[in-house]
Amino acid sequence: MREIPLCWMRGHAAGVDAAIAANRGVSVRVVPVGELRSALRAQGAYLTDPERVAHVFDESHPSTRIAWERAGQLLLDAGVNVSVTRLPQVHDTRNQGLITPLIAIFREKGAAAYVGEGRNRWSAAHLSDVALLYGLAIEAAEASARYNAVAEEGIELRVIAGTLARGLRLPLVVVPAERVAEQFGWMSIFAGMDLPASSALTRRKLRWTPTGPGLIADLDAMRYE
Repeated sequence: MREIPLCWMRGHAAGVDAAIAANRGVSVRVVPVGELRSALRAQGAYLTDPERVAHVFDESHPSTRIAWERAGQLLLDAGVNVSVTRLPQVHDTRNQGLITPLIAIFREKGAAAYVGEGRNRWSAAHLSDVALLYGLAIEAAEASARYNAVAEEGIELRVIAGTLARGLRLPLVVVPAERVAEQFGWMSIFAGMDLPASSALTRRKLRWTPTGPGLIADLDAMRYE
């Protein structure tokens, strides 16, 4: 089962954002991020504690991705061999997960940006390392296994934005919480998210050792023309 947690997290957050906006008769872009996060927590969504790193085999982890993994369990119960690979920002010098549309937004706005102190983190892995992990997982064929395809546990958004500012030759700006939607548009949901993850158990279980370039190295090596 190929799982991209950011996709379904976005769907939940977007729906709550739309509901708040509809109740007030305002645009979704003006709903404060802090209020949106509070509403998501009230509905049982798990928003990462900055001091906590996701544990790859912790089925009790209070993340909404557990619902997807329970769906996989139904297939397991039906006799299908299912394992889960959780993806971070998968990158090379052409594409980098959510960072690719982020670059387009920075170009449109004329500035690279991060929210607040920019200490929230996104995990990452090079495309070649992720491909290798898929191969190892298929060879292992371990039913119900869960793997984190993570080479770098978390790169701060201020570092990512600073690297993009250099590559794009744009100014780097700090965005206050009340202006996140204005600056990031549809990506405002993710702009302040702290999404670290660990692959320690995955590496040990599959003897997986990432060797590809890091995210910042790939961003530095990109052609931004």
